[in-house]
Amino acid sequence: MFTVLVALLACAPDLPEGWETAERVAAFAQTPCDGGGASTFSGSATSEGNFVAIEAQPVSARCDQALEAWWQATGSGGGEVLVQPVDMNPASVAKCDCGPVAVSFRVPTTTLSTFDVYKRDDRHGNDDPQPYLLGQVGVE
Repeated sequence: MFTVLVALLACAPDLPEGWETAERVAAFAQTPCDGGGASTFSGSATSEGNFVAIEAQPVSARCDQALEAWWQATGSGGGEVLVQPVDMNPASVAKCDCGPVAVSFRVPTTTLSTFDVYKRDDRHGNDDPQPYLLGQVGVE
């Protein structure tokens, strides 16, 4: 039984408190690290059939760090998106910051009108990184 429990825990997503029921987003993409990009949050959310396509920037990332996103409905017609590193516990990190990147992804919903976009950093140097609000986008 211990082996089964360890295997289940190893497969569980690494999400902060309050995000336990969030779903991973589809078709996530991030721009290459080039040290450039916007310094003020901008984003868009566009209804596309049974999905909402969301774009947001700037999102901080380390050099060569892959990001992912999770989403959940919050009630009253709103939703939240959490962008975080795929590897929350890196054994080592690049000694550089690639600068802000832009991210885009699709959320499978047609009923939400706004999304709060949050970012969470990895645990390197911080055992309990908390999500912080980047900004909000309205669905067009």
